Amino acid sequence: MKLFRSLALLFLTLAAVRPAFAQDAQVQQGQLPSAQVQPGQLPSSIPLARKERPYHGLFGSGVGDTSQLLVVSGEVGGGFATNIQADQLVGTGSSPTTSQAAVGRNREFLSFQTGVSYQVQGQKLGFLVAEGSSARRYQELGNDIIASHAAKVGVTYDFSPRTHLEVYQSATFMPLYALTLFGGLFPLPVGEAMPEDQDLGTVRDDHRRYETSGTFLHRLSRRSTFGVTYNFGKSVFPAAVNDQTVSTGTMRYTRTLVRGLDLNLGYGYTVAHYVFGAETPTTKVQNLDLGLGYNRELSFSRRTKLAFNSGTAGYNDQAHTRYRIVGRVALMHEIGRTWTTSVGYYRDVGFVENLRDPTFSDSISVGLSGLVTRRLQLHSAAGGAVGTVGLSTNANRFSGYYGEGGFTIGLTRFMGLDVSYVKYHYHVGAQQVLPIGVFTQLDRQSIRFALQLWSPLINRGRRAQ
Repeated sequence: MKLFRSLALLFLTLAAVRPAFAQDAQVQQGQLPSAQVQPGQLPSSIPLARKERPYHGLFGSGVGDTSQLLVVSGEVGGGFATNIQADQLVGTGSSPTTSQAAVGRNREFLSFQTGVSYQVQGQKLGFLVAEGSSARRYQELGNDIIASHAAKVGVTYDFSPRTHLEVYQSATFMPLYALTLFGGLFPLPVGEAMPEDQDLGTVRDDHRRYETSGTFLHRLSRRSTFGVTYNFGKSVFPAAVNDQTVSTGTMRYTRTLVRGLDLNLGYGYTVAHYVFGAETPTTKVQNLDLGLGYNRELSFSRRTKLAFNSGTAGYNDQAHTRYRIVGRVALMHEIGRTWTTSVGYYRDVGFVENLRDPTFSDSISVGLSGLVTRRLQLHSAAGGAVGTVGLSTNANRFSGYYGEGGFTIGLTRFMGLDVSYVKYHYHVGAQQVLPIGVFTQLDRQSIRFALQLWSPLINRGRRAQ
């Protein structure tokens, strides 16, 4: 009984949010982007709505094109996970071997998530603030509660119908280190404050992550646009060991040739700085965004949309400069009134926390979600990546894949029951230097049952223009 009261108190007092995860209206210029969901996260992928295809589900319904929205949400549940030994490891001076990874323990857990988000959009000025928390407790591994927290603020401003500015700042506390190797297939939308996905954690390593982003867009003419973006990210670990700082600035001129087809002329520059004990390596990246970009419905079906872009990146690690072709392709198809399927391919060089070299990867993902009935929604996604850590010819190769699936039963508009399954695997070459306690190979599965709560406390529609 004492444990139950403690857990109930934790659920009610966790500093908060999981931002609004009900359907959001289509993003318009000057409007803060809608919250989206990554695989394995709360909620179970309620799709984005638009005027031509509104959301028809029961749970999370009733939010349209809003000018002011305040949402609170929460989740309480539990489940079972395999190979959770990594969650409890504290550095022992060497990385675990593959054989050690194979004997990880299987344990039940209790889980909690809470959230709140507020966004307001005027004629020119928009503002968003969101905060989210998640926590787990493995009943047979002591009384420690593993909790992560995230917060984000954002401002958008339209100086004129042609000129737009947006700035975002976020901070995240993460109790686990997660070696995620899926490139940029699942970028976190700028309107989201998302706590760490603990299904991917590999070792107990408290650290903080700060991110700043800004975008300035100016429409030169009906067909031409010029934009400037800047992104700054910093990971801070205990005793300033393994810290990482990555900053990127880009400029792009876009000329629309025909509907959906653009000519891109852009340049980007990235500097990644690492701290590994006495070593402070720096990697520089120059990105030439010279090519075509496509984003529109296909001629044979307005329900099918194709998007792609490509470029060339040059990478300098203070010793060598190498060039790589990078790009992204995405195909989405709408099935009926409520189902959506998608497939994506992503090729790029990225930077992963605690790895002193950049990663060059090829990633692919697929997804399918939709309503069986108004109360029952299914969601599923899968993906994988292969690549190298470091850009030299003898760089360590890595591979990984994930899969998730489940369903949500809408009990009421404000309450749903979710069941989710997650499978995650990665393997990194034995010669790659990894953080203390991180496996070179990890296989994990988890199943989770949760009661989800959601309520829009303020929901004011946008006035007709």
